[in-house]
Amino acid sequence: MVDHHTILWISSSRNSYTGWASVFTDPDIQVLRVNELEYTLGQFAHMQIDLVILEAGGIVKDDIDLCCRLRKRFDSPLILLTTNVTEDFAVAAYGAGVDECILGHISPDLLRAKVGARIRSIERMARDPAPLPPEVDYLMKQPVDDVRRFGH
Repeated sequence: MVDHHTILWISSSRNSYTGWASVFTDPDIQVLRVNELEYTLGQFAHMQIDLVILEAGGIVKDDIDLCCRLRKRFDSPLILLTTNVTEDFAVAAYGAGVDECILGHISPDLLRAKVGARIRSIERMARDPAPLPPEVDYLMKQPVDDVRRFGH
């Protein structure tokens, strides 16, 4: 089991994070706050980020573009919090690589529960990685000389 998890919290607004500060009180969860994305995102490139939460600013094109950039930079799950409640926006967000789009307002308890579920999922994957596809599993079990004959 992983002992510590890091959440990268990205906010389009300087003041929005303050309302969520009390949500993550678990000592095993570190929340890294980013407000000025263009200048600070690079500093997280060397870190293991378990979860990215984007608190969107409400400008559709900017929010979707930011989701695309985050998906290219991070493999970890991406949760989008947005006050935009249109289905078209949600579909665009999922298309941009968001794993979960939370439309409208959310209570601190529900956000904590959703983050906890994501962390449990990450821990399960670390303990029990997905099985290899049958063709890869077959090749892994073959002697090295047999695999070389197939051009691998």
